[in-house]
Amino acid sequence: MKEVLKKIFEAHPGKSTMTINGKCSDCGRKVTVVVETTSGGYGLLGGVLDKTSSGNYSVTCMDCYKSNFKIAERRTLKATTTY
Repeated sequence: MKEVLKKIFEAHPGKSTMTINGKCSDCGRKVTVVVETTSGGYGLLGGVLDKTSSGNYSVTCMDCYKSNFKIAERRTLKATTTY
């Protein structure tokens, strides 16, 4: 994903902030993600960008991201817990 963002910002020299509008890949709601360059890379506000298998990106709203993160976290805990 970092490479995709790098290409986007290289195509727009002088810009330090980009706004990406899209639909959440999970729930379909409208999502606006603000991407800013930082000293360590990029900061995102309003949603999450994920790299797709085709090399593009998809947008996920924060509600779906948090929900999926909790599900993945529970699966990890279940897989690592011994009874």
